[in-house]
Order: sequence, then C-alpha cells, then structure tokens
Amino acid sequence: MVRRVFGDGPFAREKRVTALGADGTLRPLFPHSWAPAEHHFGGPAVEIGQSLVYAGTVHHGQGLQPGGAYTVRRSLDGAVQWQHRTDHPATALDTDGDTVYVADNSGTLTALDAADGSVRWNVELEVGGVPTAALSLAVTPRGHVLIRTVDGRILECAPRP
Repeated sequence: MVRRVFGDGPFAREKRVTALGADGTLRPLFPHSWAPAEHHFGGPAVEIGQSLVYAGTVHHGQGLQPGGAYTVRRSLDGAVQWQHRTDHPATALDTDGDTVYVADNSGTLTALDAADGSVRWNVELEVGGVPTAALSLAVTPRGHVLIRTVDGRILECAPRP
C-alpha cells in the first residue's frame, strides 16, 4: 500500500487516489496533491489506456486562485504526462481516446489533445444566445459530444477537425 503524508504536526494529512481492483478491493494509485500547502478538490475523471485523466481545483488558503483549476493526465505509476490549467473548475469530462473534452463552470467546452494536453479548440455553450454551463457530457460512438446543461437541456456538439 502506497501512503504519503503531507505537512507535519496535528494537521498532517494523507492523500491517496485509489482504484477498484479486479477483486473488488480499493488500491491506492498515487498522491493527489503535488505540494504540502495545496488543498485539492476533485472533479470528474476518465481512464485512457494505462493512464487516468482527471480534473480538480487547488486552493492556496485564499480560495481558488487564477489558474487554480486543472485537468491532468497521469500514468498509473503517478507520472504526470501533461497538465492543462485554467481559471474555471471542470464540471464534466470524457474522451474518445484521441481528444479529452472538458466542460467548465463558465460555460466553455474545451477539446484537449489526449497525447499532449494542447488545446485543439473551445466553444462557449449557449442556447438561443443565452449562455449555459454543462453538468455532464458524453462522447458518442460517432464522435459527437452530448452535453447536459444546468438548465435541463441536452446539446449536441458535432466532431471538429
């Protein structure tokens, strides 16, 4: 079992990311925090091959700071393959294996290259000229992105080059 303690004294804490093993037991994968002074809050996640892409936010005592929201891809040994920082927490993400689609609470849908995390494109979500934000999303077998919005709608985003 991998365990890591962050900080010292009575407020030291242990953080682990766990996975459900084939036998139904939980096993730790890697520590969730990169620095002892950071407080992370988890978000959505998806597996790609032998890696995990997940989103979250990091707070430094003063709440969410600019660039404090992230999407990161890590191999199962914990090595960071890429990281994408933004100002707005992710509300949903999914992948088709080549692209990671991330929706955030500002109403933006961003497509990241799954191999290196670079931004392929982004779009502001709106219905009839009115901005909205995604609660969840799913990539269909045809490569379309279905988006469930906070106002109860389902939007479809066609694949882009």
